[in-house]
Amino acid sequence: MPLQIRCPHCQRVCQVAAGQAGVLRCPYCNQLFRLASDSAMAPLTLKGTPRLEVAGFTITGNARERNEDALLIRLTSWSEGENWHDAALLVVADGMGGYRGGDQAAQMTIRAVGHALDFLFDGALLGRFRDTSLGQIAETVEFALQDVSRQIYQRGQQEAQLQGMGATVVLALIWSGQVLIYHVGDTRAYLSRAGRFQQITKDQTLVARMVELGQLSPEEARHHPKRHEVSQALGKRLTVEPGRYQMDLQPGDWLVLSSDGLHADLEESAIASLVSRHQGSARQLTELLARAAVHAGGSDNITVVAATYA
Repeated sequence: MPLQIRCPHCQRVCQVAAGQAGVLRCPYCNQLFRLASDSAMAPLTLKGTPRLEVAGFTITGNARERNEDALLIRLTSWSEGENWHDAALLVVADGMGGYRGGDQAAQMTIRAVGHALDFLFDGALLGRFRDTSLGQIAETVEFALQDVSRQIYQRGQQEAQLQGMGATVVLALIWSGQVLIYHVGDTRAYLSRAGRFQQITKDQTLVARMVELGQLSPEEARHHPKRHEVSQALGKRLTVEPGRYQMDLQPGDWLVLSSDGLHADLEESAIASLVSRHQGSARQLTELLARAAVHAGGSDNITVVAATYA
C-alpha cells in the first residue's frame, strides 16, 4: 500500500512505497529529500545532484496536415567528485516554404547546430572548456547559424520544388548556470522568474518593427494581416543577423522556447499564467502549453521546449 508523504520543499503530497527508505526525488519540484523507514523526513542538500530538467513537445495543431517544426534537446550532466555539472542545448526550428521545403529546412537547422556544438559537450566530459565563457562559445553558435542559412538558401536555389524554403529558429545553450540565447525570425524565448514573466527575444517581423516605431499598437499588431511575415529567416538570404541574449539562471526559473504556433492563438497573458502557476514537471508544462494553444485555435504547428533550474 503506497504512503502519502508531503515534500518538505514544495509541500505537495508524493506517493511512496510502504517501507521505502533512502533518498526520494519529488516529482513536482524535482528536489531531493531523505525518507526514513518510519517516514520521518529531513530536507537533503547534495552537491552531487542534477540542477537542470528539460523537456519538449510538438503537435501539428488543427489547421496543418504536416508538422514542419523540429526540436533538439541535448542534456549532459556529469560529476567531478561531489561537484555536479549540467549543460544543455535546446533548439526549436519552424520550417517555411511548403510541404517539402519547410520540413527539410527545419531538420537541416537542428542538425547543423547540434553537430556544430558536438565538440563542446564531448570535451566537457574530458575536462576541457572548464574556463571557457559563453562569449567565446557564442562565436561557434553564430557561425553554425550563418552556415546553415547559406546551405538552405543554396539548396532552395538549386531545386525548384524547394524554392523559398527557410526556417526560423530559437536556441538556448545552458552552461554552468548561464544561458546564451540566439534567435532568427518569430520563434520566441520566455523567462518566468519569481512570478514575473517576460519575453526575452524580440520578433524579427515587419509588424513588430512597426510597433517599435509607434506605427501600430500591440493590439493592432496582433490582428494585422501581415503579422506572420518575418523580416529574417534562415535561408531567406545568404546571411542573417541573429538576435543574441545572455543571462544567469536562478533557482526556480522557467525558460520556455516555442515556435510561433504557441503565440499565434494563445494570448501572452495566458502563456504567462500557465507558466507562472505550474508546479509540475518540464514535460507536463510543454504539453500543457501546446494543448492550450490547440484549444485556442491551433492555426499552426506548435512546438514547446521548457527548462527549469533547481
